[in-house]
Amino acid sequence: MNAAGMLVRLGRTAEVLPHLKRAAEINPLDAEVQFQLGSFLASQSDFKEAVEHLKEVLRLQPDRTAARELINKIQQHPSMQN
Repeated sequence: MNAAGMLVRLGRTAEVLPHLKRAAEINPLDAEVQFQLGSFLASQSDFKEAVEHLKEVLRLQPDRTAARELINKIQQHPSMQN
């Protein structure tokens, strides 16, 4: 299990974001890291940044259904409506 996953399991979510962002800096072409970061950001209601990372997932892995579904779900959220 990676550090971010361990922190989530321990309920230490405030410490997760720096780990995920660092992992994305180190491995910007790693679709799984981008997906984890986007998913975590969405869970924290940081929808705009979440969508950016999820779109990167789709650029790297166009068939990644989970990323597409999460983007659609985020776009349906009331705070994302204009």
